[in-house]
Amino acid sequence: VLASAELSTYDNVKVYVRPYFGDSIQTHTIAAVCGAIVGTFIANPLDVMKSRLMNQHNNISQGVEQKVVYKGIIDCAVQMIKKEGIKSGWKGCIPALLRMAPMDSLTWIVT
Repeated sequence: VLASAELSTYDNVKVYVRPYFGDSIQTHTIAAVCGAIVGTFIANPLDVMKSRLMNQHNNISQGVEQKVVYKGIIDCAVQMIKKEGIKSGWKGCIPALLRMAPMDSLTWIVT
């Protein structure tokens, strides 16, 4: 999900930006940052659900008395939306974006 969102956004933005900057570092940086923004926005809810599912099993295996909170990914999504609202899927989105934008920029400039 992340790769498809990033790559398609990067390629589309690059087409629109290239007439202004040519095939330069600025073109690749702008396209990469846009790709990181879209990719993070789309992938973050899945990442939050994955983390919650993994953490509940880690706590149980370490002997912490805790019942299983989520039965699966769909149950996790439903409970998150019911209890915390739709915005709960984007918890930690800013740190993820601050990690992805420079990484994507460097990746596309170097390659």
